[in-house]
Amino acid sequence: MVKPWALHGSLFLAGELAEAHVERTLQYLASLKIKEPAKILIMSAGGNTDAMFAIIDVCGPWRKRGKLYTIGLGEVASAAALILASGSKRYLYPNAIVGVHEPFVQTTDDPATARGELQSLDLVKRNYFDLLAEFTGTERASWVRALNGRSMIWYSAEQAVHHGLVDGIFG
Repeated sequence: MVKPWALHGSLFLAGELAEAHVERTLQYLASLKIKEPAKILIMSAGGNTDAMFAIIDVCGPWRKRGKLYTIGLGEVASAAALILASGSKRYLYPNAIVGVHEPFVQTTDDPATARGELQSLDLVKRNYFDLLAEFTGTERASWVRALNGRSMIWYSAEQAVHHGLVDGIFG
């Protein structure tokens, strides 16, 4: 269990996730000594899937060593929820909520451009569901069924533990 005093030196990701968050994450990780744990606090309604995948990828070495702590507070949804679930040790504050939904894109009226965007969406969905299954220990098909056609599924802290999105409740 992470103790409140142990949050010193944490990275705080808040607001809509974007490329600037990737840059902050890289700077934070570069400041750590190789054996130090990475501690990321997250309060975000989501954002850019490219930023989400990049943050998950660059945190991979810490996750593989069991040294990636992710801690959610407030609302943690969409892309932020997958980053939260990616930790090797994952916690929520008691009043936090987690929202998970199927990835989507906004398309254009141009058919050729729309086809390319839909092809990209298929890749994003595949990666998203594969990672969600890996991080939660739940079968991919189970998440696909649960999220199919749903705008968002919300989980309390206790429900998030039950569904494998986090390991425990902080504090």
